[in-house]
Formats: sequence, C-alpha cells, structure tokens
Amino acid sequence: FLYACNDIRMTCLSLEAVSGIPRGRHSVFKKDALEVISRLRFLAFVISRLLHMGFSCYLLQLGSVWLAGTTSIQDLILNAVALGAIIEIDQMIFSAMMPKSVQAAIQGMAAVQVKISRLRSQIETVLICLIATGVVLISYFHLVQPLATEMVSIKSAYCAGNQDFVVGANADTQVTSALFSKKYSEDTELSLLEVAVQDAAFADDIRQAKYAFITSDFTMFHLLRTQTTSKMAEAEPTCSNFDEARAEVQASYGFYF
Repeated sequence: FLYACNDIRMTCLSLEAVSGIPRGRHSVFKKDALEVISRLRFLAFVISRLLHMGFSCYLLQLGSVWLAGTTSIQDLILNAVALGAIIEIDQMIFSAMMPKSVQAAIQGMAAVQVKISRLRSQIETVLICLIATGVVLISYFHLVQPLATEMVSIKSAYCAGNQDFVVGANADTQVTSALFSKKYSEDTELSLLEVAVQDAAFADDIRQAKYAFITSDFTMFHLLRTQTTSKMAEAEPTCSNFDEARAEVQASYGFYF
C-alpha cells in the first residue's frame, strides 16, 4: 500500500504541476525551464500518467490479494519487496537505460512550483489516513479473515473427530469395514532417539544427560554420527562386562543394554 500510495501521490502532483504550465502550439524551453508545453505533448503526458495511476491501483488490488494469501513471514516480506520493485520499474529503466546526457538535462531543469496550503496539507493527511484504514479493513474482512476461516475448516476436516480407527473396503462385496486402533495418546513406547532428546531437553544440566553422548567438539560429534560399527570395534578391540562396570557407566549406558 505504501508503494502504491506514494506512486499515486507523485502522479497527482506531476499532473497538477504540468497543468499549471501555459499551453501552446509548440513547446518552449528557456533557461532550463519549460515555459510553454504543446497541447499534443500535454495530452500525451496526461494519458500516460493516468495509465500509470490506473496500473498502480490495479497492482494494489492484485498485490493485496497476493499478500493476503501468503502464510509465512519470509514469503510475505519477499513478495512485498517484489511488488515494490514492479512499481519502481519505470525509474529503474530510466536510470539504467536512458543516456546520461538526457538524465542530466532532465535533472537540471528548473522545478515547477506547486502551491500547497496548510489547509490542503491537513485535508490530504486526513484523506490518506482514512484511505489507509479503509484498505486495511477491507483487506482483513474480505481477504485475510475468509482465508483464516477456510484454513480452520480444512484443519477441522482433517484433524477433528474420532481418528482412532482404520477403514477398508471390499471391492467385490462393496462392504466397508472399520477396525478400532489404539489411541495415539496411549502410545508410550518412545524410540531411543526420542528418549534421548527428551532427557537432554529437560535436564537441569545438559552435560548430565543419560542417553546421549554430550560433546562440544564438532569433529567428535561428526565422528559419532558417521562411525560404523566395524570402525568402532577396531578402536575398542576388547569386550567389557557391563555388569561389572562402574555405577556411573551403568547409569549412562544402561538404556542401550
């Protein structure tokens, strides 16, 4: 909205500025200033600026729909930046492809004076605030809220209700049967990895974790993750009786045995 609002404001100011220049049969330049603008050039300028304003408004509408359908913060930021680049593409083309002599001539022209009174400035500020509030409210109630409601309904359709059963169908007899399954909440048989993660996550000191070898050395961590059983056996050729191990060793590695 900020990109589109700035673009529309600049378009309106340029139209107001050019409309204050006297019009004639031919354009007249004097001392780096446009004294008279031809009627044909004025008409072409007005049409181009109106088309530019219409494009900005259309892009604002499409951009609002596009951004409202974005569900992640990262994609939202990237999409907003992409929309800003699209709006400023005319300035990029001018800066990148227009000859420097033409750019210098345009930048060296005297500015056209536009009178802005205090009352006009205040009215403009109030209108911008009202338009911004309206755009936000319309986008929320017509785009964001329906999308959120639809996502909740989809989640409810997939995840709500009784899910502790499986269904099978007999293609020959056309009989559908269901089998009750054990509830997910009753499945307390955790894997060794899950037990190790829970133990390390809720330990007062992670160095006291019982079911994971804790190290601050990345090389050792990589070795423990990738070392094969044969390589480990070569490094430790002797076998130890676990029942005769020290108490702290039994407490640390008892789960594995």
